[in-house]
Amino acid sequence: MEESPSRSSTGDVGRIRGRSCQVLVVLCTALTASAAGATTRAHLVTGSDCTANATRTALASFIVAFNRGSYAKLDTLFARPPLFQWYASNAPGLRRTATAHDRNSLIAYFRARHLRRDRLRLVRFTFNGNAGGNGNFVFKLKRSASDYRRGAWFGLIGKAASVCSDDAFQQPVQLIVVSLGGPNSDKG
Repeated sequence: MEESPSRSSTGDVGRIRGRSCQVLVVLCTALTASAAGATTRAHLVTGSDCTANATRTALASFIVAFNRGSYAKLDTLFARPPLFQWYASNAPGLRRTATAHDRNSLIAYFRARHLRRDRLRLVRFTFNGNAGGNGNFVFKLKRSASDYRRGAWFGLIGKAASVCSDDAFQQPVQLIVVSLGGPNSDKG
């Protein structure tokens, strides 16, 4: 049985519309994926070298937020994966190995340390320059926590690295590595 010309052209229009919708869906999906990828890439772009002043300010902001229990501020000061590498601490508040690399558990760790009245004071800061796109620095802290020597203050040496950005929508300096040495590591 032969189709009438009007019925055949209507079927062709329907097929063309159907294909157009399919092509449109594929293009929208591709554009959305491309935009999401661009956003992710833009979020990872650091854009500038870190300066000693900007990095010291970020470390000081971390210490203030840590001491106050300002968890939202702490969350903004640390980069997200894959830039985040680790936050490690010797006793008190031991945090090492796989846990140190787990960005998702970081704020819960800070909450637990705050409950132990863990406090930090910056004694010395030394900026070591930029390498591999990261600002590197070492510092000396005084630290006190109720679960170590009844809250007596002790000294420690730490090291850290940060990424810096010119992007107005990002935190200008984010910490990617922080390692706190053990009690009296500042003595040797």
